[in-house]
Formats: sequence, C-alpha cells, structure tokens
Amino acid sequence: MTPVCPFVKVAPPDDVSSKRPAENQNKNSGEHENKVKNESADSTIIQPKCPFGYDARSFKLGPLSCIICQALLFESTKCVPCSHLFCKACISRFEDCPLCGADIEKIEPNPDIQKVVDRFIDGHARIKRSGASNAEEVIGENKLVIYEDVSLERGAFLVQQAMRAFRAQNIESAKSRLTLCAEDIREQLESMSDNLELRSQLGAVLGMLGDCCRAIGDAGSAVAYFEESVEFLSKSSTEEMEIINTLSVSLNKIGDLKYYDGDLQASRSYYFRSLAVRRNAMRKHPNLPSLVLDVSISLAKVADVDRGIGDENAAISGFHEAIDLLESLAINPSELDLEQRRCSVLEFLKSQVAEEKPDSNQHPQSYIVYMGAPSSGVNGGGEGMEIAESAHLQLLSAIIPREDAERVALGHVYHHAFRGFSAMLTEKEASLLSGDEGIVSVFKDPTLQVHTTRSWDFLAEESGAPPNYQYQHLLQSDVIIGMIDTGVWPESPSFNDEGIGEVPRRWKGVCMEGSDFNKSNCNRKLIGARFYITEHKLFNTSADKPTGSPRDHDGHGTHTTSIAAGAPVTNASYFGLAGGTAKGGSPSARIAMYKACLMDACYGSTILKAIDDAVNDGVDIMSISLGMNLLLQSDFLTDPISLGAFHANQMGVMVVCSAGNNGPDASTIVNTAPWIFTVAASNIDRDFESTVILGNGFSLEGSAINFSNLTRSSKYPLAFAGDVAANFTPTSEASNCYPGSLNPEKVAGKIIVCVNRYPGISRRIKKLVVEDARAKGLIYIDEAEKGVPFVSDAFPFAQVGDKAGFQILKYINSTNEPTATILPTVTVPRFKPAPVVAEFSSRGPGELTENILKPDIMAPGVAILAATIPEDAGYDLIGKNPSKFGIKSGTSMACPHVTGAAALIKSTHPEWTSSFIKSALMTTAILSNNMGTALTNSSGDKANVHETGAGEISPVKALDPGLVFPTTTEDYLHFLCYCGYSEKTIRLLSNTKMFNCPKVSSNSLISHINYPSISIGRLTRNHTITVRRYVANVGSPNATYEAMVHAPSGLWVNVSPKKIAFQESSRSASFNVSFKGKRALKGYNFGSVIWSDGPHTVTVVFAINIV
Repeated sequence: MTPVCPFVKVAPPDDVSSKRPAENQNKNSGEHENKVKNESADSTIIQPKCPFGYDARSFKLGPLSCIICQALLFESTKCVPCSHLFCKACISRFEDCPLCGADIEKIEPNPDIQKVVDRFIDGHARIKRSGASNAEEVIGENKLVIYEDVSLERGAFLVQQAMRAFRAQNIESAKSRLTLCAEDIREQLESMSDNLELRSQLGAVLGMLGDCCRAIGDAGSAVAYFEESVEFLSKSSTEEMEIINTLSVSLNKIGDLKYYDGDLQASRSYYFRSLAVRRNAMRKHPNLPSLVLDVSISLAKVADVDRGIGDENAAISGFHEAIDLLESLAINPSELDLEQRRCSVLEFLKSQVAEEKPDSNQHPQSYIVYMGAPSSGVNGGGEGMEIAESAHLQLLSAIIPREDAERVALGHVYHHAFRGFSAMLTEKEASLLSGDEGIVSVFKDPTLQVHTTRSWDFLAEESGAPPNYQYQHLLQSDVIIGMIDTGVWPESPSFNDEGIGEVPRRWKGVCMEGSDFNKSNCNRKLIGARFYITEHKLFNTSADKPTGSPRDHDGHGTHTTSIAAGAPVTNASYFGLAGGTAKGGSPSARIAMYKACLMDACYGSTILKAIDDAVNDGVDIMSISLGMNLLLQSDFLTDPISLGAFHANQMGVMVVCSAGNNGPDASTIVNTAPWIFTVAASNIDRDFESTVILGNGFSLEGSAINFSNLTRSSKYPLAFAGDVAANFTPTSEASNCYPGSLNPEKVAGKIIVCVNRYPGISRRIKKLVVEDARAKGLIYIDEAEKGVPFVSDAFPFAQVGDKAGFQILKYINSTNEPTATILPTVTVPRFKPAPVVAEFSSRGPGELTENILKPDIMAPGVAILAATIPEDAGYDLIGKNPSKFGIKSGTSMACPHVTGAAALIKSTHPEWTSSFIKSALMTTAILSNNMGTALTNSSGDKANVHETGAGEISPVKALDPGLVFPTTTEDYLHFLCYCGYSEKTIRLLSNTKMFNCPKVSSNSLISHINYPSISIGRLTRNHTITVRRYVANVGSPNATYEAMVHAPSGLWVNVSPKKIAFQESSRSASFNVSFKGKRALKGYNFGSVIWSDGPHTVTVVFAINIV
C-alpha cells in the first residue's frame, strides 16, 4: 500500500478557521495511522502524493530540508552560487559551503523560502487543521472522525524534526518545533477528556524543551520548562509507568540545575520529590528491577546533597539504604544491561561509604586551632615546642569532658612560622575554644583537592630566546624548592644529582625514612623528604597503598616536582609520544618533598604542618598544586593554604599555587589571597592527534593520547550512543554515555559516538562506560574540552569538535551500516595557536574580593610530559614496560612551571624579595600567541585577564624586568583591614602589637594596595577612582620611562605623571592611574598601562567593572 502523506492539503485562509463547526473536531487522533491502514480499501479515502516529497513513514528529505541537520529549515539561508538551503545555525559553523565550497560571506538569508516552510508547518503538517471542510472527513466504524490526510501524528513529526535539529546542535530550531508540538498537544487535551498518553507526551516535550534551554546555557528557562512539566504531570495519574518516569526525570533535572548553581537546599528538595515518586511506584511494582535501580539512584542523589550541606549521618544512611536495595535485587540473567547498570551504581555507592564520617554535633572531628604568629620570630623546637604543647593541652583539658580524656591529645603542632595545633573536637568544644583571647580562628579540618619537556623550550621561544636555551650560567643553584604534594619517586632520572654541588649549609631539613623509603633515597638534588600521618588515618579504611613514607603512590607529586626542578633527561617520551629532553624550569635547584596528601586526600591540618616545617627547614619557594573546594571558600583566615602562605611570605618564602580546574565559568578560582602567586593553565605548541576514518573514506582529526591497535584498513561498526540505549533509559542519557545507560548487546564490537550534554560526567567515566559495555572504541564530540587530550592508553579513543562531530553523525544517518576506525595518536609539533587558555582553568574574579586581580599569571598546563611513578604510566599497556614519564593536564602542572621560573630568577637575583620576583614575572608576561595575535581561550574568543592574569610567563624576560612593584607585609595587613578583619585579629595574626588599621577601611580600598595589576570591582559611570602604584627601578640606573594606555572604547584612563626619570640616587617612584566609566560598556572592561624605556616594557593589566 502506498503510504498516506499527512501533509498534503493546502492551508486555508485564516478567516476560514472560525467557520469550522465544533462537532467536526477530531475526538481521538491517537490511533489514526492504524485506522487509515484498516480502511485503506474505502473509496472515500484519498491518498495523494505529497508535492514536497515527504514520506509519512520514513521522513525522507525534501526540498524544504536543511542539507546539514536534515530537519525542516529554520532561519533559512541560501548559498548564492549553488542555491542550496541551510539553517542559519547549521551553516554558521562552516567557513565554506559544504556543497560548493563558496566563502561563507556569499551565503545570505532567504526569507521567502522560510515563509514557505512556515506555511508548510502551519498548514500541511497539521493533524487537526482548523480550516478543513466536512467533505474531508471519513467516519470510521467506531464513529471517530478520521482525516483523509492523516497517517502520522503531527506531534511525532515535529518531535522527529526537533531531534534532528538538536542532534546537529541547531537548538533554536529544535525549540521552535517542540513549542509547536506542545501547543498541538494542549489543544487536543482541551478538546477531550483526561488522556494519559497525551499528558505523558506533553510532559516529555516540555522536558525536551528544558533540555534545549540547558544545552544553550539558559538554566533559568530550563528550570521553568521542567517545572511546568512537573506541575502538569503531577496532576496526572501516577499509575502509568511512563508518566512516573517522565515526572521523576524532570524533577531530577531541576535538582541537577540547582545543584550546579550551588543551591544545595533547593536541589535536595527536587531530588527528594523525585525519590518520593519512585518509592511510591516501587511499592506498587516491587518486582520491577529498573524501578528499583531508579530508586537507588535517587537515594544516592539525596545523600550526596546531604553530605554537601554537612549532614553526614543522613548521607551515610541514604547510601546504605541504596546499597541494601541493590544487593537484594535479583535480575534475570538475560537482562545484561540492567545487571551492568546495577553493578556500576553499586560500586559507586560503596565508594561513598568507604570513609564514613561521624556527625560533627555528636562525635569528634579534626579541627584546626589557629593562634597567629609566634611571639618573637620563628619559634624553634626543643624547650619552646614543649612549652607550646603543654599550653595547648591545658586548653583542651579545660573544654573536653573527663570521660573523654583520651582526646586531650594533639594532632599537629605548629610552632615555627605560626602557632596553633589540630585536635579531635566536637562542634560544641570547637565553639567554646574559639572564644579564647589568644585564638584567631577554629575551623573544621578541610579536605583540599589536587589540581592534575617541550613546555620549557616553548616558553623560551616565546620569550625570544634560542630554542634550546639551557640557562648555562645557572647550572649551579642553591635555591631550595619545597613541594607540598603526594610524595616523590626518588628513582626517577629527573632527580639525578649528577653535576650538582653539595647541599646548602643553611638547609635544616631531614630525609625521613619509611616503609619503602630510605635516607639513601635523598641526594644533592632531592635534599629532603617528609611525610605526615594524621588522626584522619583512623577513618581511612580504604587505603590500600603504603602511606608511611615520602614515596609517591599517586604520581601527582612526582610529576609536578620534575616540572619545577627536574634534571635534564634526554630521549624522554610517553611510549614514543612527546619525545625530547625533559627538564624542569630550574634544573639545578634543590628539591624538598613534603608529602601532605594520602592518595588524593589532602587535609588542611597536614598542609599547615608541611608549610610550617618547610619554612623552618629553609626552603626559598613553595609550590602547592592544591586548593580548597570552591564551595568552601568563605574566609581568608579559615583557608589553610591562605594562612600558611601569609606566614611563609612574612618569613621571605614565596608561595606559588594553582588556580583550580573549575573553568570555564567565571568566579571559579581558588587561592586568591594577594600573598599567593596564583597560576592559570594554557596549552603549548604541541598537540596529540588521533585520526578517525569513516567508512565513506572521510578522515577527521581528533584529540587523544591512545595506543589503539586498530588499523587504517580495518573498519568496525559505528553507532551513536543514543541508538544503543539500555531498556528504560532516556536517549539523552545514553547519548551522553551516562553510567548504566548503554545496552551491552547492542554496543559489543562497535565504535560508539558519544556527546557531552550532562556536566559532571568525565571522559574517564564515559570511556569506562563504553568499555564495560564491550565497545571497540569511543568517539567523543565536545568542542570545549577538545584542547585537553585525554589519555585512554590502549583503548581506542578520539575526541572531535562540533564540525567533525556533525560529519560523523551525518554519515551515521546516511547509511544502514556505518563503519569507522580510530588510529593511534601521533605528536603534532609547532601547533598554532599557542598558548591558549585551557578550558578547565579556573577563572576570576575571586569570590572573596573582586578588587585583587586573579589569576596572577598563566603557564603551560595541558598535556605536559614529566616524570611519574611506574604504576601511573601506562601500566595497563599490553606488552610494554611502564614509562618513566607521563602526560598530565591541570593547573597543577601550570603551578610548578611558575615555581621553576621563580627559582630561576631567585638564582640570578638572590637578594630579590618574593614580591620582586612575582612582579617581574607578571609585568613581563606575554599577551600574544605564536601567530602574533591576542591570546584566545578554548572557545576561540579573545581571552581576558580574568582568564590569563597578566599573561603567559616569560622566564627569560623576567630576569631583567626594568621595574618591579614592591608589595610589603604592611600592604597585606591593610588588605585584611579593608576586608573587615578586626585590629585585634590582625595583631594576633602578624605579631604587630602596635598595628592600627587606616581610619577609613572599606573593600573598595583593596584596589589601592601596591599590586602589579589593578582591579576595581565596582565603578559607577560618572565616578572617578584613582589608584596609586609604587615602583622600584632594578634596571639601568639612569632610565626614563614613558606611559602608554591600552583601554576599551568609552573607558577613560589617565596616568599621572606620564613620564618617570630615574637616577642613581633615586631608584623609586610612584604614579597614579585614574579610571572613569563615561560611555564604557557595563560589566568588566580590560586593558593595560605600559611603561617603557626602550629596552624594557613593563605591563600593568587592569580589570574595571562598570556598574
């Protein structure tokens, strides 16, 4: 039988619509296709051919379809040379027409065609056309009205068009079609009694509209659509499983959006409502395995939020309930996908209760008691330490009940750079202790997070130095770098001490022995190593690695240490990739490792102890690739790194920290105190590519580090993840390779194509999901993260951007048997553009204050080759021994690049202070890439200073900066005054009994401290703010500097004086910079003030927020 086209009739004039009698309304169109088939022999049914070529069953492409997304045209655009039609959003991603190759400039809108498309949708595609006449009806045996041009529901057609558009990332088109679909369903619901099928359909469509809004970052509209879906479905009968599933999924999606927005209480409310819906359904259907799985997942979501808001007892209870459910769940052996999903969820749940934490109100937890600076300089060990410990124990005895006398014990004691201790306290006891006169702050011991060759050559080239610049004049260095990290692997060739002189006499540190570490593991390069065991080990039941030694069992510490100061190692590579000489930024600097992290758990009390020890041991620079959880940044004086770094700075020790890996959103940066040197991450001019070859012969370049055993000649079945979903799993989850969402029977032996639609599901998880489902390989479509190659080892993996992803999906849709292969990774040198801001790198401004510009600077942090531990470097590669080097990405890797550069400067200028070195690196940083254009971010947009800080480090230029900005302890104390801390607190903090805050103190005055950059967090248009800066001349004694301003249009910037002349007897000066909004755009305006004497260029970047 020839299929009936549902879109034949020409749309009637608008004035006809009101003439249609109500009794002719279609009462039930849900079974129209079957009705047409059953009555096809009826001579009254006309089956004309659709003039546009649309087939009712297969939806073949017609002349009104976009060539790219294969959906009906939206915002029609016409290529002038070839006359082919595209959606505007689809073609805008191409530089040339994909059919004729014409420049994109020769493609123009075609409103006439769009009018035809819109008329087609309004008229031809209607199930229930308001202008139809009585003659166009057929009455079936059951007395229901069936239209002769109906063989497919309009809703299904519109959803299908929307899905095509959505898959091609034409979100506005998808929203338009779904909106029409929702309107149609509403009309049908108004004209008939309660229809569960239609209600479920409407709920699903509203949820899809929410997904569209979420895909374009419109969280507010997404929540509105999901809430409308929930409100509508909540009024429906919850007996139908389809409605139960749609309702609970919409509730969870709202919860997800609230969760990522930081509103944990609201998130919990929605997760709990979803749980209630699923629990109620499970009571009625106790033997439905998929429903039990859904309930356990909802329990886990609620428990996760409970943990986030501090209710650990509730969290543990929820996780255990979910575990009990899944362990008692019996699944039919034939349902492999459900069993796989059950195992994945169960494994996750058990990992959440591996380290159960007691409730803080009833049981003791580790607290840090911070008491400020020592009474007189650095307080050494011996008698001074015994007196301090005795005083601390007396404090504890006064607040801990006698029956708990065993808790009158100290964890860590701080007595060198600052005073304090850690101890096991209840919340009530901590509160009592915080009222003591001699205590600055008492706070829970937080868990901090680690932020995870060619790079140094690249930095030298960017500085204008020869490609193999080796800093020959600095082969001997007594600079000591203290690494606070996960430990060190001393046998690595990067820590060879050949050619290095004796250990500096001023070194007071030790080389601690442990279960797998001897004093002989230290040498003239690795001169010291400490490790720490804390009361937290009592709760750590999952540690399966030795932790009682400085040895690294994670790989993070070894990697960062070799970046900062690794000795040169020739022929270094990661199984042949990134080959060359691996060396640190200061190859002859000395290293001291302070193992403060047990695997990836880094406790604040231990970090403080490591900083205290490092200062006393005699380090010059500290490198800390760690940071607080973004949600826990509430105070500079309850952040262990901030506190320790302040005192280290007081003692002349520079502290360099990573900015965090929470980008690309704004205000995600950590370690923002002005006495910390905060580092963002960039790529270098080297890339790693893995070629994807499709069955039609097309080759597409992907990003990856894989050692695939697939070949160019072999082809494997290719499938989109959404098409191989497990039973009862939404297509949206499967297309994202969500855990448990794939059907192993459909996936086995295929290369799976996965997209990135849900935040929080990492590439590692996606890889494990498809690997567990027995896939042959994974192609991952994600433009943003493409610049950070993922190390998949032997598993075939390639990540492609949107354009290549479109070509792959288009190919899958064009054939019944798509195939592909993924080739092993190759190294691509001299990659352009570089540097580029890494997608993951956290952005400013800081949450605690916007009047200090953060990050300070940017350094390489993407795909960095450096030393690692044997078990971390491709240990699962079949037939190959572990590599001595690994490739890692993160601001963790960027931080030691700056540490190494700072050590290099310290070697050249041993008399320079920390602020001199920091200023030298910031004011000489590079703001252009290797193509000579402005720095960009991973999206290709021009980068701003909230992403780059002062720019990319230039170690060679920083050796001779010309001018430096001295930032003193007094500046930092005034900063604390401006932040609102009391004089009493600041005096305790700094041991300055006579210190007084300025008479006028406000947050806006933070902009006035003598910092090498300028940030003003709030400037009204008609107001002028003037800041003063002081500089010291460290260059030619008789030099004259002139100022130049780079500022956006509408922002008035004035420098006074505009010329500064230095002499031998006068090496310091000051200048004022005034800002006025005038006609500047609202929001942040970025620019720079540049001082130059000819040989030197001193750049001071600024960020001004116009309100």
